[in-house]
Amino acid sequence: WLAEITCNDALDKLEEEFGLEINFFYLRHFLNKTGEGAGGKFNGPSIKTVLKNLDDLENQVPEEASSFINYFDSIRKLHRMCTEEKLGENYEETIEEFKEAFENVHQLFGVSETLKIHVISHHYSDYFKMTGKTFRETNGEHHEALHHTLKTMERNKNLYMKKNHGGVVHQQKSHQSISIRNV
Repeated sequence: WLAEITCNDALDKLEEEFGLEINFFYLRHFLNKTGEGAGGKFNGPSIKTVLKNLDDLENQVPEEASSFINYFDSIRKLHRMCTEEKLGENYEETIEEFKEAFENVHQLFGVSETLKIHVISHHYSDYFKMTGKTFRETNGEHHEALHHTLKTMERNKNLYMKKNHGGVVHQQKSHQSISIRNV
């Protein structure tokens, strides 16, 4: 799920910026968007295909898209680190590389900093320091249940937004949502 949640927004922005180049990559690797949303979203197996074929994707898009390739590579490394049997000594470097790569696509192309990106960037290190373990043996059900509860509450209170993430209205609604959840 880590790779899936962090890649779809960046792939959408990559398509917006570079259009046809990435569509040829999708066709060559038999990738179809099947998830929710107007244009659909890639599921986990499709994202794994993207991450396994970064060299091909890099050859398919212009050099100006290299920050996306670096971001996807940092996701691949982060995912690998999070699912290894034992926590490596360089986990902080891996997280820092992810943060820098994300910040680059965020600044250059406006890729949204979602709550999940925030959690990865600012809280994964805490978990690894406290437990000394990876996520290999953890159960993500509580995370998915919280995500569902939050989305339901936001929809009921007209705070949920599918588009224009990062804009003023989205920031206001996000602040309201966090405030309500914290209460």
